[in-house]
Amino acid sequence: MRRPDTLDETLPDPFILAENEHFIQFLVEEFDSCVNRGRIARIVVDKKCDTITECHIILDLPTHLSFPAIYRDEEGFIYVHPENSASGKSSIYRYDKAEDKLVEPLELVDKPLTDAIIQYENGKYIMYATEIPGEAGPFLKVFESDSILKPFVKVIKIDFGKKTARMEEQFLKKEYGIIRPSQDCIYDYGEAVLFYRGKEIIGELRPSGWRYEGIHTFNTYQNTFVIDLKKYNHAWIHYHLKALKKKIKS
Repeated sequence: MRRPDTLDETLPDPFILAENEHFIQFLVEEFDSCVNRGRIARIVVDKKCDTITECHIILDLPTHLSFPAIYRDEEGFIYVHPENSASGKSSIYRYDKAEDKLVEPLELVDKPLTDAIIQYENGKYIMYATEIPGEAGPFLKVFESDSILKPFVKVIKIDFGKKTARMEEQFLKKEYGIIRPSQDCIYDYGEAVLFYRGKEIIGELRPSGWRYEGIHTFNTYQNTFVIDLKKYNHAWIHYHLKALKKKIKS
């Protein structure tokens, strides 16, 4: 999708907020070079023109924000759990549609969590996340709570043996099991999406061609999916630097 020329920013970590025949709305990390930190924005994309027609900041804090994971309850409320590891804690917000803002923050974990995902399992809300330091490492931390709006406590740590623990999106429920999308960070952060069933990788989504750095986000909502494909600004230089890095680490 194309952006207006006046925007001096990047818009990674797309999560689908709403969609109709003509438009699709995303919540994204809006990284503006003028403020040098991420903020959470709602953007509207015209499907026919493939162009961003609106971009509104809905949460702006003194610390970097990203990965605005979206949750919907049975009463129609929308909650957003963005990454704010720079603050040292992890909080959830209610999306106020009328005000177009994230409001009423509730602290869930007093730790610098990265790319957390919550799902309902067997009567409990379970949060999966990595934590600074080691956010792109092999350890996935698991927390639980009786409510998505109450504090979570840590229960276990899962070791995947390589740098593939970091979450990518909500779990996918398929006829052959529960699938956990994760980030391949073995050589670099967010090189590809890996699909885990338990601790077995059953598939991957990886960009082809040396012009692309990786796929950082893969998200689905209803019948639509979105990916965050990272492209190098100076592809030839980065291609050779990455090849050298892999050679050194191997």
